[in-house]
This record gives sequence, C-alpha cells and structure tokens, in this order.
Amino acid sequence: MGRRLLPGLLVAVALFLPGKAHAAISLTPCADKSGVECGTVEVPVDRSGAVPGTIGLHVEVLPASGVPRGTMFLIAGGPGQGSAGSFNLAPGFNRDLMRFLFPGYTLVAFDNRGTGQSGVIRCPALQTAVNPSVEEDAALARDCAAIIGPQRVFYATRDHAEDMDAVRAALGVARIGLYGVSYGTKLAVAYALAHPANVERVILDSVVVPTYPDPFDRNVLTQMPPPLRMRSTAAWGEGKSGGKRWRSAIALNAS
Repeated sequence: MGRRLLPGLLVAVALFLPGKAHAAISLTPCADKSGVECGTVEVPVDRSGAVPGTIGLHVEVLPASGVPRGTMFLIAGGPGQGSAGSFNLAPGFNRDLMRFLFPGYTLVAFDNRGTGQSGVIRCPALQTAVNPSVEEDAALARDCAAIIGPQRVFYATRDHAEDMDAVRAALGVARIGLYGVSYGTKLAVAYALAHPANVERVILDSVVVPTYPDPFDRNVLTQMPPPLRMRSTAAWGEGKSGGKRWRSAIALNAS
C-alpha cells in the first residue's frame, strides 16, 4: 500500500516545488554563438488588441555552468540597443565577464522590439545625419515617425517591460534577476514595479533616473557651467585663445 502511494506523493510534491514551469519557447543552438541557444517569442504589437499584428522577439540563452542559482536577464541601454547583440554571449570576454559576475546563473539577453533582430526600426536619414540644425532635426524626427507609422506609440518603456515578462513566461521561469545598464536600469525598475512577484533581485549599473532622459537635455545643461568655468579659467591662465570660446559657451548656456 505504502509503495503504491509513493509515486503519487512524489508527483504531488514536485508540482508544488518552486522552479521552472513548462517552457513555451523552442530553443535551438545559435548558428554563430557556440554554447548559446536561440529562439523567438511572439508578442502582440498592441496588448489591448486594438491594433493587430505581432513582433518576434529574438532571445538568446546561455545555460548556467556549475550549480544553478537562477536566471539573470541582461538589459542593455540606449534606448535602442538590442541586448542580445550588445552583451554578445558568444565565447570570449563578454561571456567570461557575465559568468564571473553572475556565477551559476542562466543568462538571458533578448533584443527589445524595434532593435537588433526583433523587427529593427530604421530611419536612414536620421541615422546618417551629421550635426543637423534644430530645424533639420525636427524634420528628420517627423519623417522617422512617418516611416514607423501609428505603431510608434507601442515602443515605450512599458511595452518593453511587458515584452520582458512575456519572455520570462515563455522560458518557464517563475522569478528572474535583472541586470540593467544605463537605460536598462530604467527598464529594470519599470519591470520590477509592474511585476514585483516575478523578480528575484535587481542590479543597476550607470543608473538613469526614472524621469530621464529629458528630450531637451536640461539636466545636462544645468550641470555644464561649473566644468566650463574651470576649463575657461585654465585656458585663460595658460594664455590660450580657447579661453574666449569657453567663456562664450558659458554665456550661451546661461542665456
């Protein structure tokens, strides 16, 4: 009797143990990255369903070496950098560094919608412009918006955060770690606020304040006068003509 009950008890216990759920993504070896597995997660363009269509998110997974400790999502900056391409988990320095920082963790890097291999958005004129004027920049931005079309409203941080949760669910992982760099810190915080129960830990590198970036870079401009004054004083003391240029920059910034 006791022996007959044992298999059933083991199954019941296994169902309630924490760990990975059933994965809904098919992973295969990446063609150009030994040891890394690649796959695609389809997500809706518009999660409300008002706008039809899907986007395929390119996902790369480097299985843990040694005793497994968890799963760490690597989130690149920008915005506009595809994490899979930026972190490049192929054999080499980047892989070694990430494994040194996160021993025992399965590493996941995926390209956000509109970047890398996830339906990358291209606006050639804007991307190749060199020192455009304010008016030219505005025209380039307007043209780029027209290229993307009405779907451009679905490429915000909130959409990236929901895409991250879709990847987490597709991989069958209950809770994940987040390692964000630059804009990736803003996205990591946004995800943690939206899905706190799904977060194991958060590591932020080169933090972007949640209210940034300012489209007019006002936070940068307000910090410029002190270093400009120091540079102007040094140039003036050395008798360099550059001092006048720096003082002009200070005056322009203050106006």
